[in-house]
Amino acid sequence: MPGALSLDLRRRVVEAVEAGMSQRAAAARFAIGKTTVGAWCRLRRERGHLCPGKPGRPPPSPVEGERGFLLGLLEDDPNLSIAELRAALAERGVTVSRAAVQKFLKRRDVKRWRGRRPLKPRRRR
Repeated sequence: MPGALSLDLRRRVVEAVEAGMSQRAAAARFAIGKTTVGAWCRLRRERGHLCPGKPGRPPPSPVEGERGFLLGLLEDDPNLSIAELRAALAERGVTVSRAAVQKFLKRRDVKRWRGRRPLKPRRRR
């Protein structure tokens, strides 16, 4: 993954846009993407500076902090639904999405019963 572009280039691009050049023209002039120019202008408006953000991974999900609690619940009753797990977490003050719980279970390789009924065998004529 390439590193962040220089702060000098960022300043020149944003100053060109603030001086009246369109974002599309600035992108063409400095040979960068239109989306990048828009992101830098938005960064300047919202934060007041153009310094790149901190590289690396985003912070872990709040579900990870409740790992022992969730795995203990599933040990006691392996048929708990995602909604029931979310409700148990909500009682502890942790509000998470359905997808966050599903990703947690997938990372732990916990197999889930999806609630589908098995197909009935077909009768021969």
